[in-house]
Amino acid sequence: MNIHDWYEVRVDGEKVATFGPIRDEAWIQAMNLIDTTRYDLYKGKVLSIVEVVKVQTRNEKGEMSFCRDGLRETVKHEEHPTVIELMDWQDYGKALGKTL
Repeated sequence: MNIHDWYEVRVDGEKVATFGPIRDEAWIQAMNLIDTTRYDLYKGKVLSIVEVVKVQTRNEKGEMSFCRDGLRETVKHEEHPTVIELMDWQDYGKALGKTL
């Protein structure tokens, strides 16, 4: 089976998983991976889902190539860590002026 489009889950710009072809099921799997790892394994990191599609390119003469040898990447979802996510609960309590 030749897959021409897929989702990549990236952590701080580095690919950690792929799901394809692009369908609702692949999107759900990619989001589930982010949801289950955002607060432990990938805590404090930028998580993104990138849609990657093989596209037709131009040859050196500017003519359309017969191959799908190029890749078009589009960021579809991105999550950045927040200050509260990076703090532990004791530090959060101190920031609020309370003991937790």
